[in-house]
Amino acid sequence: RTEPLSLLAVIVIASIPDLDFLPGYLIGNPRAFHWGPAHSIFAALLVGLFVGFIAKRRKATFGSAFALAAAVYASHILLDMSLGAGAPSARGTTGPTGSTGPASVAPPRRGRR
Repeated sequence: RTEPLSLLAVIVIASIPDLDFLPGYLIGNPRAFHWGPAHSIFAALLVGLFVGFIAKRRKATFGSAFALAAAVYASHILLDMSLGAGAPSARGTTGPTGSTGPASVAPPRRGRR
C-alpha cells in the first residue's frame, strides 16, 4: 500500500529541479537560471543525501531513502534530456545552443526551403 504522503514526497522531489524558474521570474526572464546547477546529477545526489539523513533521523533506512530520492530527482533530468528539452550535462551546464538534449544535435534552422 502506498501512503499518500510518500506519493506526495516523490512528486515534490521530481519537481524540485524546475524551482530554478522562480528566480528568473523575479528578474523578468523565467529561463535565466533554468537548466543550471539544479538540473545536475550533483544536485540529485545532494537531494538524496538530504532525504537519506531525514529518513535516518526518523529511524528509517538511509540507503533506501537516499537511492529513491536521488533516482526520482534524476528521473526529471533524464526525462528532460530524452525529450530534448535542454537538459544539461552532469556538470549542470548547457551547450552553445542552450541544450544538450537530442534536439541540440541538429543545426539551427535558417528559414523554410
